[in-house]
Amino acid sequence: MRIRLVRPMASKGSSVPQFTQRIPADLKARLIGQTLPIPVGDETIQIKITASTQSIRFSLRTTDRTEAKRRQALAVAFMLDLFDRLRAAKQVELTNQQVASLLGGLHAFWARDPDDSPQVTVTPATGIIDTGLLPVYRTPS
Repeated sequence: MRIRLVRPMASKGSSVPQFTQRIPADLKARLIGQTLPIPVGDETIQIKITASTQSIRFSLRTTDRTEAKRRQALAVAFMLDLFDRLRAAKQVELTNQQVASLLGGLHAFWARDPDDSPQVTVTPATGIIDTGLLPVYRTPS
């Protein structure tokens, strides 16, 4: 019987714990080619999913056990939320009027300060809108 580890574990030869989460088989094809912005402490790291990626692994970037457990819990919550969103996501068809409305909102955002406007990246499959500062998560409609 396999036991799921609920605490962060360090790999051999390291004192820094790692996060490891298997990619569910039903979501693997949809995640290939995606870059996931995963929160780790005060920063967000980018993990690129390739065809050979079996699980998502990254360093929790701390040796403090309490902080490592907190970061592990946040990363697990993020991944489970992402997987739930992907399973619930449906393709949405927009009318020309809806597209124009969305573009108008983006234009207003950029027009506030053209020299200091961040780049906006939208990942439709995950519902993640990343402004380059901190990711904003929205539930797909």
